Amino acid sequence: MKTNEQLVRECNELADTFAQMHNHMSRPAFKYYEATHPQEAGFWNMAVAAYDHIEGSDVEAALDEIYDI
Repeated sequence: MKTNEQLVRECNELADTFAQMHNHMSRPAFKYYEATHPQEAGFWNMAVAAYDHIEGSDVEAALDEIYDI
């Protein structure tokens, strides 16, 4: 089983992949879940939807638990 940190990190990596697919420069250290730009936030939202669908994990809940610690 993956930790919350792993889920969030992997989902963030997927968001970066989606950004690259839309001709954005790769920013692997960027925290897409903190993005304020609509397009960057959209990459995070797409990654969450895809990751949750494929993995059956609640990435947003994992992110909330990380920040509650």
